[in-house]
Amino acid sequence: MAYDNERRKYNKSPFRFIDIEVGGITYRFGENLSPLPNGFEGEPTLLGVSMSAAQIDLSGGFGLRASASVSISESMTFTEYGSTIANPRRFWACWRAANPNYKNQRISVYSGYVPDNEFDISNFIRRDYIIDTFAWAKDGVQISLVDPLKLANNNNAKYPLESTGFLSLDINSVVTTATLAPIGIGDDEYPAASSGDSSTWYFVRINDEIMQVTNRASDTLTIIRGQFNTIASEHNADDTVQYCLYYDTQTASEIAYDLVVNGAGIDSSYINQTAWDAESSANFPNTYDAIITEPTGVKDLIEEFSQSAPHYYYYDERVNKIQFVALKPPPVGGQLLTYEGNLLRGKVAAGDDQDARVSTVVMYFGIFNPVKDLDETSNYRQVYIREDSDSVTDYGSRAYKVIYSRWISNDGKTASVLAAARIGRRFASAPRNLSYELDAKDAEVWTGDGVRVTTDLILNDTTFDPAELTYQVISAKENISMNTFSYKVSEHTYGPAVAGDDDVEDSDVRLIYIAGDQDRLKDDNGNTRTLRELYDDRYLTISASYDVRFIIEPSAVVGSSDGTAHAIETGTFPELTTPILIDVRG
Repeated sequence: MAYDNERRKYNKSPFRFIDIEVGGITYRFGENLSPLPNGFEGEPTLLGVSMSAAQIDLSGGFGLRASASVSISESMTFTEYGSTIANPRRFWACWRAANPNYKNQRISVYSGYVPDNEFDISNFIRRDYIIDTFAWAKDGVQISLVDPLKLANNNNAKYPLESTGFLSLDINSVVTTATLAPIGIGDDEYPAASSGDSSTWYFVRINDEIMQVTNRASDTLTIIRGQFNTIASEHNADDTVQYCLYYDTQTASEIAYDLVVNGAGIDSSYINQTAWDAESSANFPNTYDAIITEPTGVKDLIEEFSQSAPHYYYYDERVNKIQFVALKPPPVGGQLLTYEGNLLRGKVAAGDDQDARVSTVVMYFGIFNPVKDLDETSNYRQVYIREDSDSVTDYGSRAYKVIYSRWISNDGKTASVLAAARIGRRFASAPRNLSYELDAKDAEVWTGDGVRVTTDLILNDTTFDPAELTYQVISAKENISMNTFSYKVSEHTYGPAVAGDDDVEDSDVRLIYIAGDQDRLKDDNGNTRTLRELYDDRYLTISASYDVRFIIEPSAVVGSSDGTAHAIETGTFPELTTPILIDVRG
């Protein structure tokens, strides 16, 4: 783009301006260059812009979000709001009075260059933020900005929303209908449900019991009692009937998108859903399940889920998109930077991130009762432990990562093995971090990209020559007035596979683990399943190239309580290049 060409040149002037979009009106303010660029239309009252770059947290979640602040001076020359020379009014006092709901509205910060004093918007990078705070005085205004991920903060968004319906009458432990109060709340707050269409059924929670709603007629619910291993109990009038959020065999990107867009209310224009789905499909082929039975902070849900399907998010302010990125092996190739030819002298520093190392991943999954504490180990049917013995030996100690996952079901062990492998391999050794600065001519990569760097601060442990290593860009910032770029990068370590990783990172292998006492492979609702149905619960697609393996764990017992039915029925599979394998390990 034109901006990338202009930033490399020296015969141009840096320039910044902002657009504030509120109430369908765009207000533009630019720096007061003398003379103003030809073709620029806006108030020359922008005093300054300060931007802090987003910073990735490789352990999951949002990391450090991008932010900015702008200062704009007062203007007495405007004609909006009835201001005249004879009767001048302060612009920002009028603007605030006219726009009381400015919070979370969009501000776009443009930074770029003006060659030969000619304004061309293609020479600028647009960074979108939302308004957080607004403070004004007689001399002007100070506006603080944040990236859209701020909307997912726990104090901004909870999911599911609090239900305000409650029981109109007492119910005992066996009735199958319940009536909501106040009158009309059913149509206002609770989804429709039809006994003839199971796709419309949903779950509610009353005290510590989860019930499935199979029909709703106005304020009357038809219910199946004691779901998800909760106990059907007596409940009293005025007890809250809380709608539950339920994910059933969803992909990682589907859950992430729902949490960000529907849970946090972030505009979907900030998300490239096609890219999210592609990243999810390539790195998390299995599905996930969860029921959220009470209003929970969206930020907490996202950070929690990002441990079960190891990934992270960041706001890329150069393309104004929220990025969804899986924890994965390092890329091949990438831009090469050297201390002799690229890194600015005196601007390089290095350090070890010892706290990032993980030798031992402990994953609890297969939650028994979703209304109990999530960090109660007895509330999970299974635990999977992956340990890198070389990491323990090399560092002389273990470094634990313990995950309590309500997102991985009892028959979803593959997701646990995959998560443990990704986390354990990525952080088997403590990564080295670098910070450095580059001239504009070398600043090709940005936050989230891979880059190869050699510096005399990080050496080969045998030859003691500068080591060429692959790093992930954790943060990138443009210093427009100095025409330089600042970077923070983390060494992209990735240790070898260990026993138990079981091919989970092979894109053509599909594993399904069978554990515990199995009666005709029944699901949690008592429905019998064939191997094909068990497969479909964990994977959404099947291809002739897939190597499908059903692994019966050493402690598993697979039988049939019906003397006329088989313990295992295969169901129908397409013709596969590699025949299906049933691997009996007990």
